[in-house]
Amino acid sequence: MIEGKITIFIGFANDYSDNGGHLETLLEEEGAIDKHLDQVRNRGKCHVIRENPLTVEALFENLQKHRGKIDIFHFSGHADHESIFLEEINGEYPKEVGTNSIIDLFGNQNGGLQLVFLNGCNTEKLGLELKKRGVKNVIATTEKVDEEDALVFTKAFYKSLILGASIKESFFEAKGELQVITKDIKDTSYQWVLIDDGQESFNWRPFEEVNNNNKVNFLQLSDINANTLDFSTIHEKLFSDNGKIDFVFCTGNITKSSGNPKEFKQDYHEFVQKICQTTKVSPENILFCPGSKDLDESKILPAVHDSLNKMRTNEDLFNFTRFTEQFFASCKMSDNFRSIVYDSYNEKDKTNELYSSHKRFVGDKTIGIVCINSVWSIQKEGSDQFVFPVEFLEQSLDEINGTDLKILLSNQPLSSFKPFNRKELESVIYSSFDMIFLGADYLGTTNKKLISDEGIYQSFSGLNLSNGSDYIYHSFDFITKKISNEAIIMIDGDECIVEEKIENGQYSLPKGTEKRKQIKLLRTLSMELESFHQRGEELFIDYKDEGKKFHELFTPPVIKEKPVEELQTLSGTKLLGQNKFKSIFNNDENFIIFGKDKSGKSSLLIHVGIKLLENFTKDKIIPFYIDLSNYKYRAEKLNILNLISNLLERNKRESIALITKYHIRFLLDNYDPANNEITKKIREFLLEYPVCSFVLVTDQTTIRTFEDFDFGEITYRKLYFHEISRVEIRSLVKKSLNKPDAFVETIVQRLVKVFRQYKMPFNYWTVSVFLWIFLKRRLEDFEIQNNTALIELYVQELLGQKELAYDTTNKLSFSKYKRYLSSLATILYRKHEKDSYSTTYENLLKYTKDFLDQSKRNNAEPNDVLQYILERGILKRISQTHFSFRLNGVFEYFLANEMLHNQEFLDYVLSNEDNIYLSFKNELDLLSGFEKNDPEKDKLLISKVYEKTKLRFNRINKAFSNKGSIDENLIDQAGSESIFETIGKLDISKVEPLSYEKKDIVETALEKSGDPDLPFEDFNDEVQVKRLFDEQSSEYEKLELHIFILSRVFRNIEVDDQKGDLDDEIFSFILNSTCNLGFLLIEDIIKISQNQGIQEIEEKFGLPKELFKLIGGMLPLIVQDFFYNAVGHINLEIIIKEKIDELEKSSDQNQFQLFILYFTLLDLNLKSNKKYLDQIFGFVSYGVLKASVLTKLLYYLVFKAYNDKNLVNFLKDKFRKYQIKVNPKIDFQELDKKMSEFEKLTLIKRNSEKLPDLPE
Repeated sequence: MIEGKITIFIGFANDYSDNGGHLETLLEEEGAIDKHLDQVRNRGKCHVIRENPLTVEALFENLQKHRGKIDIFHFSGHADHESIFLEEINGEYPKEVGTNSIIDLFGNQNGGLQLVFLNGCNTEKLGLELKKRGVKNVIATTEKVDEEDALVFTKAFYKSLILGASIKESFFEAKGELQVITKDIKDTSYQWVLIDDGQESFNWRPFEEVNNNNKVNFLQLSDINANTLDFSTIHEKLFSDNGKIDFVFCTGNITKSSGNPKEFKQDYHEFVQKICQTTKVSPENILFCPGSKDLDESKILPAVHDSLNKMRTNEDLFNFTRFTEQFFASCKMSDNFRSIVYDSYNEKDKTNELYSSHKRFVGDKTIGIVCINSVWSIQKEGSDQFVFPVEFLEQSLDEINGTDLKILLSNQPLSSFKPFNRKELESVIYSSFDMIFLGADYLGTTNKKLISDEGIYQSFSGLNLSNGSDYIYHSFDFITKKISNEAIIMIDGDECIVEEKIENGQYSLPKGTEKRKQIKLLRTLSMELESFHQRGEELFIDYKDEGKKFHELFTPPVIKEKPVEELQTLSGTKLLGQNKFKSIFNNDENFIIFGKDKSGKSSLLIHVGIKLLENFTKDKIIPFYIDLSNYKYRAEKLNILNLISNLLERNKRESIALITKYHIRFLLDNYDPANNEITKKIREFLLEYPVCSFVLVTDQTTIRTFEDFDFGEITYRKLYFHEISRVEIRSLVKKSLNKPDAFVETIVQRLVKVFRQYKMPFNYWTVSVFLWIFLKRRLEDFEIQNNTALIELYVQELLGQKELAYDTTNKLSFSKYKRYLSSLATILYRKHEKDSYSTTYENLLKYTKDFLDQSKRNNAEPNDVLQYILERGILKRISQTHFSFRLNGVFEYFLANEMLHNQEFLDYVLSNEDNIYLSFKNELDLLSGFEKNDPEKDKLLISKVYEKTKLRFNRINKAFSNKGSIDENLIDQAGSESIFETIGKLDISKVEPLSYEKKDIVETALEKSGDPDLPFEDFNDEVQVKRLFDEQSSEYEKLELHIFILSRVFRNIEVDDQKGDLDDEIFSFILNSTCNLGFLLIEDIIKISQNQGIQEIEEKFGLPKELFKLIGGMLPLIVQDFFYNAVGHINLEIIIKEKIDELEKSSDQNQFQLFILYFTLLDLNLKSNKKYLDQIFGFVSYGVLKASVLTKLLYYLVFKAYNDKNLVNFLKDKFRKYQIKVNPKIDFQELDKKMSEFEKLTLIKRNSEKLPDLPE
């Protein structure tokens, strides 16, 4: 014996020569012996020495090494009366070993040999000699034997022996079994003989009788702290009540020292030792799968993570794992786990990079166990989207094929895997395994840990064994196929408690028909999950070329308990509260959610459905999506029970059983409360089956927002979609584009500016359209900053330009649709102002027919054209009888397009007074950006706009010119006091950039008057009647619009003027006029502060009177910001630089204008143009400009330098050097106060049009 275990030496020798002596069954015989011996070896009763091939050297070495310790020697191979034939190293022909040599070898075993089994031909003579030399029992053959017979005899012998039979009993049982098999063919009763002492062979039983009660017991652990765990108390309590344990399953997180091999090894062996000492379980039956804490995070590779993150199919995953360098690199995180844990396993266990497989025996039953590395693909901390190659799982199943019970150990539940991967994994696991033991259920609760009604028995282990949670003791009966949770062990400090009674503590292991039914349900739900994903992807603009899926793009919407409309009466309060998105997943509540068109209502339902299906095996909730618009005109056809039966592929009786067994959560889309029949059917079904619940979405209207719906006794909560902010926009941009943060920042800022100017809806659908544009077009910087290019591409998508090109049934081209919509927009503007540019369907048909009649080539039907426009969502119903354009920005685009093709309409706009002209600000911006291929027309347009603007600015430009130069006026307006002079004392080393996320919150709050809960001011994306700028409108506001229109037309049109005289003239005019406009703003505000209305201003804006005296200090920043927003564009860089060269000839007299131009270049591209900061430092001498320079530097540092260490260091260095020129005396708290006041003054600037006119 070795270490108190029966020691068996088995050897196999074959013939590989050409003489036909090769034994075909030898490998099968080896496997059969192994299978039987494993049953006792796994219980720690047996030690096996195996040699295949058995050579002379191996035979001599083992008999000498283990002299006196070998209990059984088994030989299978060729033999004759006086020899056995062993294999030679690197030789084909067998090596003969004669009787004398064998006798000498075995005779020196000091009487330890209990049995020599010579399973070869004619070995009786050799057996008799061995008996004479002290071997107690020999099994030998009397003649040549058939190798198939030898296989049968051997298998039968060892089967009896390991079940507790003696050598003699096993011998005769084997002979009997062989005789039954061969009795009709030949007599084999005399071929095998037992040479023994009689009583000895009957008495010696190498293995005690196996307890064959058909039960196996498992102890399940997870999140173990091996250093502090004390098993003695647990063992004493547990085993006094529940008996022995056969297996211990550890489903992750053995140690907290995963990065240190030495500590990992120490923790692991200490844990195994404690378990073995207290439970008496063999180390081979303590099996592990790794958790995330068992991985060495220092070996996470970003490049590998990127590759895994881009995977969209199982084929991608399979190709990645086909022995690629990146695959092996990804496995290095688990090197410590594999090298330490795998090395302790049975030598017959199969191990590789991602799993280990094991065959174990309990009595005469075989158990196959697969332990997978489910966290292998984590690659970064916090990841919850795992993948595991299905091929590895199938390979592991081949390795445990033929076992009576198949068990999977995984740290992660299937819901944590990416959808494309999870579907295939579920298919394999649910159909092939009987049990799955999982790691800690971090989201679930104790009563959700035990799951057995989805075709497999699942068990989540307790969380953190060392900190007061639990582990589970399972007992499985092979006869009844039932699993009992005989105890859940709760550890609370030093106290150990066994909870004997568990609700539904006994589970039937699904088998046969029941398992097939449950798997069928899971497969049905898996297909439904795929349908949900497909529905979701149809809602987003096409990202297929980028490999993006709905669940990857979905970003939580802003959903609150009160509507935006209610806020309008709450004047600056924060009653709207928190985002209630997460509360929708409270599945015990019903919700009615209101949202405007394209706000994301359907996307929300799809997302909820996906999450419920992903977590079905844990939460037992089945989502059921119904698009109620399909029953708008046929409500009588809505039969909810039939719909459920069709989805679940069940008859009515079975469907009702499932409804009562599971929780059905209805996701009801496009609900119309005016349809009383549909409301009635929903109400009646929910009252009949109260275990069901619903999430219902409907269009938000003023009436619906405040009315109650007739659902009888069924209670529900109302929630409301709100416009998304920069925070949500950035999230979607990052998910969609997969670009660097700096590029994402450019896109976010651009989208917000375009949406605000053209009143585009701040919702995910609109954002997704523009993101699709960025993806598809691969836009250059010029196009990203060009409003017209973006809006034009947006309209192309709305109208379906690509679809029209391939749609042979649509008889109108894309360009004709544009002309048609331009004509329609103009008619609505001119004829239907009193109806807010809307009209009836009959009028729309008439206008459509009139347009088509203009050309014989327009052979489309008016109704078809109109229906297409309605289906594309360009027009929409705004009342029971009237239709209009869906979006104000799209309406403006088509008006601009009409001006492009209709000179009369353009002249009408340009020749009109301010009341009409200024209301076309956006249209003129768009028009100037259209490609006209007519330089003269461009030149004429800009000349007319320029002349019109010059005329309007003539008075104030002259007035301020008479007062002095631009710099002189600046000093006069700014005075000697600046609210920003305090910045000179700022400790810049303590200032750090805001993250993009924090920056979004700050900017959103500023846009919403400092209150993040407020909606965008006066923001309405629906078509609005144009505002007429009459004599009551403020002079400042009208002048601001004039210079803005000129600036935008100027930056969009490239004048065909080789000398550039007109460009230079207009640019200089814009620069000078912008400065004078700033002076006018300051004068007006100061005059207001001196009037009786100051108290009203104080109350409205919360500003102290003293602050009005300091507003001059903000003038350079206000003017530069307006100038950049109006005219800043990369195509004007040369003009800006040439103007700088001109002004620098007298830089001391042109400081204000140089300040504006230099910082416009910096705003356009901070990194490329930061070199100009030194030039700015060189010419600035006015205190107000010095403070403004420091303020801009601070702004760049806080808002523009995140994640760029070089830029941060550069800006801080420049700030420190420039502080020498500004040396104020004020503390930081005062600075913060002043900065807050500046934010409030931006509100005055935005609302300046609401201030009363001042006398000239």
